[in-house]
Amino acid sequence: MPRTNLSSKFLGDKISCAIVAVIFLIVWIFYLPYIRFFAIGAVIVTIMALMAFYPRTFIEFDENNMYVLNRGSETSVQLIDVTGLTSTNFRFNNRIKWKVTYRQDGIEQELGFYPGPYDNLDKFADLVRQKNPGAQIVNSRWPFS
Repeated sequence: MPRTNLSSKFLGDKISCAIVAVIFLIVWIFYLPYIRFFAIGAVIVTIMALMAFYPRTFIEFDENNMYVLNRGSETSVQLIDVTGLTSTNFRFNNRIKWKVTYRQDGIEQELGFYPGPYDNLDKFADLVRQKNPGAQIVNSRWPFS
């Protein structure tokens, strides 16, 4: 099985950030005297850019391992060491943030992520169940159910 993306790459957020930035720039050019509008637009675009372009940690998986990619480095974790997969109460753009819990070098670690396609999340949960039947997997995509 080739590697599959578990976390989202946020391409849509990058595109929407660029569109909003261009809209604010065009409006500001035509309404130059309204500096307050430009300041508010600059703050909004800056926040969106930080959320869309800030280097994130990406997660990929195959049949035996989970790969954590962070700023050019890659960490491999065996699926038998994954101890949990649960949704959190945090949402962004109608996406639910999930967290995966795993053991590495005897230390329990958590990693939050926004899933890409939910089919990949389901495949990952099934593989973790097969490799580590004692793992805590919460199947709900709704944190309050």
